[in-house]
Amino acid sequence: MIKKIFASFIILFFISTIGWLLYEASMVNVIEVGSKFPQVKYIGETGENVLKQKDERSAMILYYDIECPSCEYELDLLETNIAKLQEINIYLLTTKEYKKNKEKVEVFSALCNSSNVIFGSLSEEEFKGKIGIGITPTFLFFNKAGILTKVLSGEIKYSFIEDAVKKLGKE
Repeated sequence: MIKKIFASFIILFFISTIGWLLYEASMVNVIEVGSKFPQVKYIGETGENVLKQKDERSAMILYYDIECPSCEYELDLLETNIAKLQEINIYLLTTKEYKKNKEKVEVFSALCNSSNVIFGSLSEEEFKGKIGIGITPTFLFFNKAGILTKVLSGEIKYSFIEDAVKKLGKE
C-alpha cells in the first residue's frame, strides 16, 4: 500500500514538473529584439518611478530574484566588474518587495553605490505585461538608441558579459 502511494506521489510530481516546464516554455515574451526600451513603473530608492533609458547610453537590464543562486552569481560578477561597466546604465529589476530585497542586495556595496546602477522592484503584472520574461536571471541589452539588441536567460559566464559590454559600448 505504501509503495503504491509513494509511486503515485512520484508520478504526480513528475507530471506537475513537466506541466510547469511546458507552461514556462510557452510564455510569450512581450519584449523582443528590436523593441524599444520598456517604460515600466517600479519602486526604487526615491519611491515610485518610471524606468527610462537615460543619458543616451547603452543599457543593461537584469531581471533577477535574490534567492536564485544563478542570479546571485550574476550580481556578484557585476559587483566584481563594476569599474568596467561605468559607460552602461544598469537596471537591476525584481518582482520581490523593494524593502526586503534592498536588505539582501546591500552585500553588493559596489553596485549599490554606483551612479550608473538602479535597483528597482515592480509588480509581476507590470513586468509580465510590458516585458513578459519569467526566467531568472535574464539580461536585456539595449543600444544607445534604446533598441533591444539581445536577450539572454539563465546563468551567463563572465566572458560573455565582457563581450556584450564591449559591443554595447560601440553601438
